[in-house]
Amino acid sequence: MLSIVPLAIIAMVLSCGGRTASSDGPKKTVISQEFTNYWYQGKAELSSYKLTQARYGELREGEAMLIFVTEPFDNDKQVKSDMQDDNDLSVLKLNQTRKFMTGVYPYSIMTSSFTEIDTKSPESPVKVTNSSQEWCGHTWNQLNSQGNGYEFQLYSYFESEGDASGKLPGVLSEDGIWAMIRMNPSKLPLGPTEVIPALHHLRLRHVEAQAADAIGALSTENGVSTYTLDYTKVDRKLVVHFNSSFPYVIEGWEEHFSSGWGASAETLVTKGERITTELLPYWMLNTTADSTYRATLGLDR
Repeated sequence: MLSIVPLAIIAMVLSCGGRTASSDGPKKTVISQEFTNYWYQGKAELSSYKLTQARYGELREGEAMLIFVTEPFDNDKQVKSDMQDDNDLSVLKLNQTRKFMTGVYPYSIMTSSFTEIDTKSPESPVKVTNSSQEWCGHTWNQLNSQGNGYEFQLYSYFESEGDASGKLPGVLSEDGIWAMIRMNPSKLPLGPTEVIPALHHLRLRHVEAQAADAIGALSTENGVSTYTLDYTKVDRKLVVHFNSSFPYVIEGWEEHFSSGWGASAETLVTKGERITTELLPYWMLNTTADSTYRATLGLDR
């Protein structure tokens, strides 16, 4: 006999949060009780930021979000599991969003990274996706961990980029830096290292995805730690400021790179400055009345 699953249960399973964040923690990875108590309480951590984004040789004002949440992850399909089982990885997912205006038209950029939870030795993400939308069109690119490297895909409305795929070495992904900070910042790579630059940076600069040499450095002052990833041959430097104590909330960041074209191009600094942080089951806050939470986060309604 065909069984009918109630729509409410389907909605719960397929929602952004479902029951994943409220689990008792992963069974196959090494985590601390402190980490478990914070990250497996049935809520996501939402941090809002004032964004100053360099684009087309000018600095644009906007807003950014860092949304961290734990999820079960099917490593064979490399997607979030609809129905959690013991074979899933437990990952710390980060959705990073940026919204800003360029003249008459808006930009919306989102990067998602999925990093297996291990507070002793966090590694690069098992998957990273990025999409960018503006009135000219949109692009989408993705990294999938496969064997000793990454499978890379790119879909773009630009003829010069087109649809492309390839392989990248299994080096650090810059998009994984954020999760590494949240798990164990003492394991951040220091000194010379190879890095795949952030996917949003590759698309905004329209450059090929490939590993690049960089130098990592970590310092601490007055309870705030700063991690710097300075590329030696790529026009980019990332600086991330975070609280030196658990849960290592990210206070802000800077991205130094050349913006504009030709002789008018100059190095500008993109910045994210934290407004506030809230722990919320945001996937349940989807009614019109729940829009008041946007004011709590300091966001436009």
